[in-house]
Amino acid sequence: MNAPMDLHWLAALRERLVAIEPDMATDETLLFDALDGQSDVADQLRRILRHGLEASVFAEALDRHIDVLKQRKARFMAREDACRASVREAMDALGISKLIAEDFSASIVAGRPAVQIISADVLPEEFIRTKREPNISAISEALKAGEDVPGACFNNPIPILTVRRL
Repeated sequence: MNAPMDLHWLAALRERLVAIEPDMATDETLLFDALDGQSDVADQLRRILRHGLEASVFAEALDRHIDVLKQRKARFMAREDACRASVREAMDALGISKLIAEDFSASIVAGRPAVQIISADVLPEEFIRTKREPNISAISEALKAGEDVPGACFNNPIPILTVRRL
């Protein structure tokens, strides 16, 4: 991508054009036509947006590819689990506790007990973790209603550029 545009130069160009033709201050089409005739700014803006649209397409394609790779990884992990379970069962049935090869060794060892929650409702409070997080929608509604919410306020929004693909 090219070097960033000089925004000060663009603002000065706009001011010069508005000084020549004051209607350009309120007529965006007239101003844009004049800018397009005096510089390649329109082409630069279009090129930058196309670059952004292309990046978006690549990001979407990567999301789909990542999903495919996650599914593939899950299949490999399931295959590993199935292989381990098969060998463990076979070794157990044969009464073998150790298997040695040139690139690995495998042993059947006693498992460790894992915590099993039978009923989370009866657990004492010291064994419960509570995640504290702001309820953004409730805060937004309260602020819209004019309520004071300590620790929260609306920010100063920046303009958003919307781009529609044709």
